[in-house]
Amino acid sequence: MTGPSGGSLEDRLRALRAKNVDISAAVVATLDGLPVASAAASEADPDGVAALAADLLQRAGRATEDVGAGAAQQVLVKGERGYLMAVACGPEACLGCAASLEASLGLLLLDVQRAADDLKGMV
Repeated sequence: MTGPSGGSLEDRLRALRAKNVDISAAVVATLDGLPVASAAASEADPDGVAALAADLLQRAGRATEDVGAGAAQQVLVKGERGYLMAVACGPEACLGCAASLEASLGLLLLDVQRAADDLKGMV
């Protein structure tokens, strides 16, 4: 699958990982948690990241709808050893990223949001 400015989904995900080396996995997934495309380090589990990111975004969406905040657009979870982030990148897809705890949080948020915006026309 290629976008209007060229490059496949996998190319775009590899570019995201190259831009932010703290990202160990970048996955485009359906909101059902099925991976569509991924770029991940050998130790990362792209299928797991896809499933968890989609689930996080869905659950956050129910919570934000309940309080009148509308559909969830972004979820960031900080764990003891890293981050898991899910960002909507179309009506039926999300971008899930796993990153190390050493990541600059501001750059991580910016890079992943820009990538999700770029992917919206592709999924």
